[in-house]
Amino acid sequence: SFAGTTFDSNTGQGVFYRLFNTSTTLTYADSLFLPSNTASNCYERMFSNCTGLIKAPVELPATSTNESCYSYMFSGCTSLTESPILKANSLYNYSYYGMFLNCSNLVKVTTYANNRPGSHTCDYWLQGVSQTGDFYNYGTLTYGNNIQYGGMPSGWTEHIM
Repeated sequence: SFAGTTFDSNTGQGVFYRLFNTSTTLTYADSLFLPSNTASNCYERMFSNCTGLIKAPVELPATSTNESCYSYMFSGCTSLTESPILKANSLYNYSYYGMFLNCSNLVKVTTYANNRPGSHTCDYWLQGVSQTGDFYNYGTLTYGNNIQYGGMPSGWTEHIM
């Protein structure tokens, strides 16, 4: 159990890279508090292919991202239905790249992004998710429906908050 677990905020490059990768027994990580400081590749593939993961950490608190910091973080988590709250305002190179790729039961995403000064920031991030769902957009960034280049699925409903 991760009840109340908080990681050190002084995280370095790749520190959580593949930490739980391919675990089939991990089901709940919603009590896990991740630091708001992110380095390049910090959380890359952290939960990738954790097919039993039902609840992700509630929030990813970083307000800006570094290169590839969340790329493929939840890819292949086929039991996941809801994203963490994505608090980042600015998205840099590959920061959300493939983040929820093939999360076939994902039906809810909440994001706060306002800009993406980097390249390929959200490419493929929602490819392979449920065909219908709800996208809660608290930021000013527009996503469109081109999944390959950072959009949301065409069957999803965007809620501009």
